[in-house]
Amino acid sequence: MMTLFVLPYFTLGPWPKEPLFSIGSFHAQIPAFGLLVAMGVVLAVMMGTRKAKQLGLPRHEFQNMAFFLLIIGWLAAHIFEVVFYHPDFILKQPMILLDITNGFSSYGGLIGGIAAFFIWTRGPYRKDRILWAEAAAWSLPFAWFFGRIGCSVVHDHPGSPAPDWWPLAIDFSDPYRPWLNGPRHDLGFYEAIWWFVILIVMLMLNRKPRRPGFYLWLLPILYAPVRFGLDFLRVSDAAGGDTRYLGLTPAQYLSIVLAGVAIYFVIRYRYYRTSTTL
Repeated sequence: MMTLFVLPYFTLGPWPKEPLFSIGSFHAQIPAFGLLVAMGVVLAVMMGTRKAKQLGLPRHEFQNMAFFLLIIGWLAAHIFEVVFYHPDFILKQPMILLDITNGFSSYGGLIGGIAAFFIWTRGPYRKDRILWAEAAAWSLPFAWFFGRIGCSVVHDHPGSPAPDWWPLAIDFSDPYRPWLNGPRHDLGFYEAIWWFVILIVMLMLNRKPRRPGFYLWLLPILYAPVRFGLDFLRVSDAAGGDTRYLGLTPAQYLSIVLAGVAIYFVIRYRYYRTSTTL
């Protein structure tokens, strides 16, 4: 049966089409994914800096923290991706762990960023951790949204075949992955749409002052259940997709943990109204 609704397969970049020069596997091009991620990081730091100022935090120190979280999060995103999604690669190519340009996990980056946050705030900023965390949480959706747009234009999260009636299906036409061709769910595209919704909600709610800790529970509450559900649509590891453990992807397990963290912050937000420590 012919699919009633389908969106055309689209890609962007890299620019220029022909590399200016190449050194080994490195090609002097600007990849669409990298450019969009960079745009998201810059916007996130700008918005986080504004939020830090609203919360009475030193702007330059927030920018320094953001840079530290970015570096640790970037490394963790790659290591998490290889270890949990492609463990077989480690035995075949152990040096892949050092290739930080090859494969990233958004949740891995989040874990690395959280670890880096506690390292950064272990000293004089410890008493204001809630405020620093609030500024970071407020800025995160801007980076994640652009990151998922990047995923959309390179189609690195293909899903299962879409039903005939689904209006957001992408008509995959990938010469490098011909087994995926045809109308499919595109999980990066879906997440980009959802992160846009989250951004609109947060911008609307930010019109009024909120107690510290508000966005620490709002953000995971809005994201974790949706990510948990979307991962059921991902291509299985048998078809070259995501690895699963007992039927769930690593991201689904972390979504459960993130939902638990959200519940913790809901309770803390409700009962500890003046505390600024974590």
